Order: sequence, then structure tokens, then C-alpha cells
Amino acid sequence: MSPEQARGMAVDARTDIFSLGVLIYEMVAGRLPFEGSNTNEILASILSDKEPQPLVRYSREAPAELERIVAKALRKNRDERYQTIKDLLLDLKSLKQRLEFEIELERSAPASERGTEEFRAPSLSGRSQAKTSPAEGSTLSTRPASSVEYLITEIKQRKFATALVLSVFLLAIGSGYWFLIRHSSNVTTIDSIAVMPFENVTHDQNVEYLSDGVTESLINSLSELPHIKVIARNSVFSYKNQTPNLQQLAQRLNVQAVLTGRVLMQGDTLDIRAELTDVQNNTQLWGDHYIRKAADIFAVQDEIARQVTDALRVRLTGGQQEQVTKRYTQNTEAYQLYLQGRYYMNAFSEENLRRAVPFFDQAIALDPRYTLAYAARGECFFDMGDLSLPMKEAIPKAKQDVEAALTIDNKLVEARTTLANIEFQYDWNFARAGEDFKQVIALNPNYAEAHHQYSYYLALTGKPMDGVAEMKLAQQLDPVNPPIVVDVCLPYYIARQFDQSVAQARKALEMFPNFFVPYMALGAALVEKGDYSTGIAELEKAKAMEPTPLVIGQLGYAYAKSGRKDEARKLLAELKEQSKRRYVASYWIAVIYVGLNEKDEAFASLEKAYQEHSWWLVWIKMEPKMDGLRSDPRFTDLMRRIGFPQ
Repeated sequence: MSPEQARGMAVDARTDIFSLGVLIYEMVAGRLPFEGSNTNEILASILSDKEPQPLVRYSREAPAELERIVAKALRKNRDERYQTIKDLLLDLKSLKQRLEFEIELERSAPASERGTEEFRAPSLSGRSQAKTSPAEGSTLSTRPASSVEYLITEIKQRKFATALVLSVFLLAIGSGYWFLIRHSSNVTTIDSIAVMPFENVTHDQNVEYLSDGVTESLINSLSELPHIKVIARNSVFSYKNQTPNLQQLAQRLNVQAVLTGRVLMQGDTLDIRAELTDVQNNTQLWGDHYIRKAADIFAVQDEIARQVTDALRVRLTGGQQEQVTKRYTQNTEAYQLYLQGRYYMNAFSEENLRRAVPFFDQAIALDPRYTLAYAARGECFFDMGDLSLPMKEAIPKAKQDVEAALTIDNKLVEARTTLANIEFQYDWNFARAGEDFKQVIALNPNYAEAHHQYSYYLALTGKPMDGVAEMKLAQQLDPVNPPIVVDVCLPYYIARQFDQSVAQARKALEMFPNFFVPYMALGAALVEKGDYSTGIAELEKAKAMEPTPLVIGQLGYAYAKSGRKDEARKLLAELKEQSKRRYVASYWIAVIYVGLNEKDEAFASLEKAYQEHSWWLVWIKMEPKMDGLRSDPRFTDLMRRIGFPQ
């Protein structure tokens, strides 16, 4: 992975040149140029200023010219690398020709000179040494005189020459092979798939978690496949209990293949059918039927993942295959408890988050090394923060769980995403959070939620247009996930591009008319445009659907800005009354005071939010609602204490 890819930046052909440089280095040296005991250490080595060890340290026969070529391919700054693969190819070919010339030169020398001290091969290594005659009877007496001739004539026995020739072959035939694979009329290349919710044909709501769990496990496994886009859970589950036309479904999700299935549970017997369809030509790529004991559910999921991988014609390394079929627990009961917890967690609400936690508790009690259960429970606690629990109560619990998960498996993207969010939204360690988001995406580019949360980070720390690009990547992976579809409008709102924000919110509203967030997002953008009446109407619809402090605070602000101050004060009183019965983030009380232009009260509430470590404070750097406070020294001081990057 090149430094720019590790940082989550845009990549181009020079990234592939870096990767090829890594390959050639390993072929010659027998080891990687950037090493470490784990992924984090390797990434740190790639991102540091440290250069790889010279090839000659590991292969004394390596010519200096090859050293130069590989070093140039491995430059950390891509502007200093080869700019085209053709330039690299030309240098390798030139090196090959010069080596051949040396051989011919040596062969043309008089026989009396070969193998003597006087003859010195003009080696490209720059390290030519006088050749001494072997002792009489030595087993080396048949060895060619110069190291260069020896390398070429004994190619099958020597690592360097094999590496060099293979490198040239790779470059020469690689483009032709790729062309044949990608463009042959006899081969269909599948690069995107949707795993649809497996149907629960048991018709028992008590085992609904099982069919959902099989689906989610397969999504997670297949998302590890390289170069295959796997649609995320939230988008496919929007089609649960539906029988859409597969061609129309694939068009909407922008995929080439669809995996469907059904789950039947009878006593302790599990009956699973699965089928993979190429929707481009409506042909079945693969299908199978499994009748196993319920305890064999792991083996069934592994087999489906392997066979789907084969049907997609994806070739995996041993490590990749292990990742696709990785089991996070061997305890079937713990797994089923985890699936029940996920079932409630995914039906996001305060009540369901509370219901999910005991299932994860039980799963962890049965298997104290069950990383996914720790990560899920940590995510539940994180989601409860500023929703039903103060951040100071919720986040320490969340952090304890995700750190427990990462102690066991430091590559677990679910836990690492939550940890990055904690660093961003609670610890306010913005630099560390940004690096962690990039590393999560590098570990699994198919994980939509990492792109989603990284977009928030970019937008709220001052890079809204970068946030737009990242949110659109999340949407490609999870195209009908309601929060992601709505949140595409967020970076535009932050960037004060309110027309764009309104347009995106209206698109979301068309897709999800029963979801309160599009109404809220649309209303907020319209209010900032100055269209108070229309904006307030949308916010009132959101409040009727979900009267949370989040909505009430924004509606109160809109009332105040439009001159309807009495109605704003009623909502302010409503929030204060709610705070006597449940947790209400002080930030939303501050927002209404901002609308009323009562700055002292606004700063008092913001200070209380600071003491609460409210995650909503990460909004203040870019939130348009706060523009009226920015000239006040108290605002500058608050920004400094939070630690926003300048």
C-alpha cells in the first residue's frame, strides 16, 4: 500500500508503480521493504520518512542499477517516482540488455583471461571484484568466471536473475493478461454484489434474528474480498420481507450479482438454501442446499462464503481466505445471543439499544474473547451518549469495550471505527481520530460506516468538500441506508451551499417519507437560506414524528430567527422540563438561546455542554447557527479549549 493510499488520499497509476516496486524488492531481497510485527507497524513504516534497506544488504548480486530503479519506484513522494509504468519498463529492459552485453563481453575475452585475477567484469553493480582462480580440485572449478555470467547461466539456481527476468515478464505480459481477462467475451467479471436478507421461512418471529444474522455474517465476510463492492447491511435490509425484481433491485443498488437465500429452523436442524444470480444476463452463477445441525451454522456460513468467492472468480491469498471465513467465536450459544443483540441494536431506538446490551453481556460471559460482542456493546453505549445517557457515563463504557475487542483483534474495523469516533467526538483528539479513520478504511475499504463517519469528521473539522466525496463513497457501498442518504446534504450545509443541501434533502425525502431526519435536514437548510416559513413547516413535521431534543432545539431556533420568539420560549421551557425526567444535551438549549440572540444564556449552556463533554460541540467550528457568536471572545476561548485544528 502506497503512502497516499494509506492516508486515504486519491490514488493513480503511480500507486501501482509503488506496489510493483514492493514486489520486485521482495523477489530480490526475500523480505518486504517496509516491515512490522502487525498492520499498524507496517503502516507506520510506510508513512514514515524511513527508506528501505539497500537491496545489496540482502542480495550481494543485485546491480546498483536495479537498486536505483527499485528505490525510484518506492519513493514516498509520488512526484519523485516513475510517472508512468512505461518508463519503469524501459529502465528494466535497458538493465537486462546491459547485463546481456556484459555476458557477451566476458565470453568474447580470450580463454586465458577468463577466471584469472586480471579479468574484471565491468559489472553494473558498481562492486566489481577481481576474480581469483579456484583452488585445484575445488567444486567451484566449473563456475563461470564473473558473477554476472554466473547469474545468467545459472538462472534457475539464483534468486536475483530469476527476480529480474520475472519482473520484466510481469511488466511485459501483465497488460495483455489483464486485457484478456477484462475484455474476453467468454468471461464475465463480477465486481459488485448485494447479499439480500435471507427469508425466514420458519415463520417464527423468535428466530428472526437467525436469518438476519446469517445475512449480516455473509455481508461481513464477503466485504473482505479484494476489488469487490459489497452493499452494506442497512441498504439491503430496506428490502426485507419484499420480493423485488432482481434486475430492478440490482439497478437501484448498482450491483452485478445478487445473493438470495432462505433459512428454515426445525428443532435443532438448520435448512439453508442460497443462490447467486448474475443479474446482467439473469443466469445462476451458483446455488446450494444445506441441511445441518444448528451447531454447524459456522461451517455452513464458511462454505457459502467460499463457494460465492469461487463463483465470483476471486483468487485469494491464504491470509485473505482466512479473513473471509474468520470465526469470531466457536460457541454457538454465544453466537446466537450476539445475533439477538444485533437484531435489537439495528432497530435503532433508545429502547432497543437498552434491550440489546443484555444479549451482548450474556454472549461475552459465555466467550470472554468474543470480539464482535465487545465491539457491538461498545457501539451501543456510544450511541446512547447524548441520546439517553450523558457522554461522561456512556463513553467510558464504550471505550472499555472497544479497547477489550482491539486487545484481542486489533484489525476489527467495527471496534476501530467506534474508537475513532470516541477520539473525535468525546476525547476531541482530532489528529489521532483522523489517522484512525484512514487506517480503518485501509483495512476494509468496503466498510461503509467508516466512510460515513470519516465524512462527518472531515466536514466538521473544516474540509466539507472532502466530506462530500467521502459521504458519496459511503453511499456507493450503502445506497439506500437512510442516515447516509440524508447525510449527503450535511457537508453542503456546513459549506454554506444551502441550495445543494436542500436538493439532497429533498432526494432523501422522496426515498424515505416516513423518516424524520430528511424533514429536519431540509428545514434546517431552508431556515439558513432565509425561507423561514417553509423551513419551519418541515421542522414541525419532524417534531410530530420524533419529538427529540435534537428536533425541538432546531425548531426553537427557527422560531426565534423568524421572530416567533414566544413559541421559541415555549420550546425552551419544554426542553428544560424534559431535562428533569431524562437526559437532555445542554447544547440544544444553547441553540435556542442563540436564535433568541441571548448570548450570555447561550454561552452558559455551551459551557455546561463543555462540562458534559457533549459530542454536539464538535459542530460549533462549522455550524452556521453559531455564526452570530463567532466574534465573541468567549467563543474563541471555547474553540481553543475543545482543541479544534486551526
